[in-house]
Order: sequence, then structure tokens, then C-alpha cells
Amino acid sequence: MAQQEFLKLLNDYNTNPARTLVEWQRQLNHILNNLTNGDYVTTSAVNTSLTDAGSYYPTNNVEAALQYVGSILLAISLTASRLVATNASGKLVSVSALSSWIAGTTNRITITDDGDGTITISAPQDLHTDADVEFDSIKLDDLTASRMVSADGTKKLVSIAALSSWIAGTTNRITITDDGDGTITISAPQDLDTGASVTFANVTASTLVKGATGQFGNVAGGNYSEFETDGTLKFNGNATVYNDLPPIPLIAARLGAANNPSLATLVGNIQVYSFGINDYVYGVQEILHEYKEGSNIDIHIHWVTNGSEVGDTYVNWECEYSIANLDNSAPYTATGSAFSSSTVLTTGNTKIPGGTPDRAHIYTDIGTDITGTNYKIGAIICYRFRRIANTAGAANPAANPFALQLGFHIEQDTVGSRQEYIK
Repeated sequence: MAQQEFLKLLNDYNTNPARTLVEWQRQLNHILNNLTNGDYVTTSAVNTSLTDAGSYYPTNNVEAALQYVGSILLAISLTASRLVATNASGKLVSVSALSSWIAGTTNRITITDDGDGTITISAPQDLHTDADVEFDSIKLDDLTASRMVSADGTKKLVSIAALSSWIAGTTNRITITDDGDGTITISAPQDLDTGASVTFANVTASTLVKGATGQFGNVAGGNYSEFETDGTLKFNGNATVYNDLPPIPLIAARLGAANNPSLATLVGNIQVYSFGINDYVYGVQEILHEYKEGSNIDIHIHWVTNGSEVGDTYVNWECEYSIANLDNSAPYTATGSAFSSSTVLTTGNTKIPGGTPDRAHIYTDIGTDITGTNYKIGAIICYRFRRIANTAGAANPAANPFALQLGFHIEQDTVGSRQEYIK
């Protein structure tokens, strides 16, 4: 009965095109709603198809059927458990591959056909709240360009306005300065590079090492003191110091057979030698172990005026010396170990200006320095010291001057020698 009514409806629509599609669909729905279990309707008996324009034309390619089973209307020609689409002819057909209807986006969404009419939609990586994600780069429009980022109280990424609020310095040690552009400058109270000249109130160190030695001063400039690997203190460059050889006062010097200086009262009950012209004494001096081997040696005289003069007067002092290194190993031919010919040095006419006080202590260098090339610690200087006549008839003082001590200044680069006879 349903099939007959359905065919009649189709024929009626074909012969009465004036009937609207809406009216035809209303009657069709009435037929379908009255189907009973096992009933079906099909268009194959009339071979017609409904066009979009609402007219029927024979097509010979329509083969669709609807069957009512229980309370369910079935499309008998479709595949179970598939989505439905219309084909190019407008016929309802099952969708075999849903992936052909839904496209993904490269690097964003992936569509995978499951082979059963369904698809799986995925992203390139897990994106849930507990996921560990990896991206080549991230751009967040809430952030400020060229700023570091932190998480706020809600774990949202925010730009850091002042990096100095995250990094603290230490009083008298490290200073943090905000540069106002998201960066900071970290500084110390003073330069600390290897070429810096630093100032501290106190320094306490358990170990001082620069390379194999502890060095203090202008190391780069060559002027510094150092403790060597054996603990020896050594002075380099301008760090060397000067000292007198052990003082031997002339009052203790050996006198010659003639032309001896005279004992005269200096002050009170103190007597020292006063020197007339050609008076002399002998002496010997050893080079100390502090001596910077090879450095020059200065000879000088400490002397005292004997009275005060109205006009200028002059004295002339002389030192004749010979020097030789020690040699403690036969055949005793070490360089400079033999006393050679003597050298004579003089002060030349040394002026005592008129009005110079009586008993004035005066220091005068005698000639040029002894050239110290090849001389070492333990060398001996033998000398004769005397007063000689002035040159060019220069006036002598009325009373013979006092001579207190002949001195030898040496340059020191250690506080002693490393071995008994070796620097």
C-alpha cells in the first residue's frame, strides 16, 4: 500500500509540475510516517529522480530505497556506520573516507583516516596543561620587546620592567645599577683586573700565588717584590732598596807609618780623627749578601767642619780602592777573584760656604760609582782614604776638618743569600 501511494505521488508530481516542492515533501513525509514494520518504498519501479528545480525526469540511474524497520527508517542502499553525503548526481551515498572532507593544516592540525569512516584530529605535540611543549620560538603580544620575562602570581609570562628587582648586590662588594632599558650593570667598588692598583684597609691571605710565586707591586712594569718558590723574598726593578755596608768608623781604621790623622775633640769628651793634607788611614769592607750582584757601588764620606769661616773654603778627599770576588774552590780562578790595580777617586774641591756652622755634618760622594759588573756577594774592598790638597790654590779651612766614616752604598734585591756563598 505504501509503495503504491509513493509511486502515485511521484507520478502526480511529474504530471502536475505546478505543485510546489513543499506540498510534495509534505505528502512524502505522510507516507513515510505511516510505514509499518517491513514496509519499504523505492523509485526503481518508475526510474525517476527529483531535480533541484522540483521536476521529475527519467534518469535510469536512481536506485535508492527506504525501509521502515520497527520504528526506524532505513536507507537500504547506504553503508552502515558511515556519514552520508550527496554525490555529483545528488544521490545520497555513504562517505567512505571522512578525511577527504576535512583537511588539516601543516604544522598545526593533522587529520588521520581511521579506515572505518571516522578520523582522528591531532596536533604536532601534546598541548594539555601538564604537557612539556617545545617550539622554535614563541611570540606573546602582551610582552614588551627586548625585556627579560618572569611568571607572575598566576603563572602568566610577563615582561620584567626592572631586572635590578631580581638581582641584589652586596654592600662594599657588588653594586647593581638599573640601566632603565631592562638591563643592569654589575660593578665592584674598584678595578680588580691584573693591571689594577687596588686599595684595601687590610689584607689577610693564607696563600698568595701568581704562577709559581707570590708577587706584589707593578708586576707588568717589572717593579715588584716576590716570594719565590722556596719562600725567599726578592726585590725586582724599582723595588730594590739601598743600604750601607757594615759601618766601620775611621776612628777604628788602621794607621800608616806616617801621615796619620790626629785625635781631636769633636764635642765634650768625644774625640775623632781630624785630617791634615795627606793624612790617611787603611780599611777593608766586605760586600754583604743582600747585595744585588752586578749593581754599582757608591763611595761617600761623612765629615764635619772644624770651626766657622767668614769666606768660602775647600777640602778635597780621596779614596784609592781595589775589589775582588771571593773564590772558595781551587784553583781559585773565578772571574774577578784577583785584586787588580787600584782605582783612585776624589771629591775634587768641596766647598764650605762662608758662614757654615762649626761642627756641621756633611755628606759628600767620592768620584763616580764603582762599576759592579761581575761582582758578587762576599767580594772584598780594600782601600786607603786620605785628605789631599785642593786644586788651583783653593783656600783651605783654618782648622783641619774631622772625617768620621767612609761609606759604601749598595743596592739590595734580597734580605740575604740563598746559600752560604751563592746569591
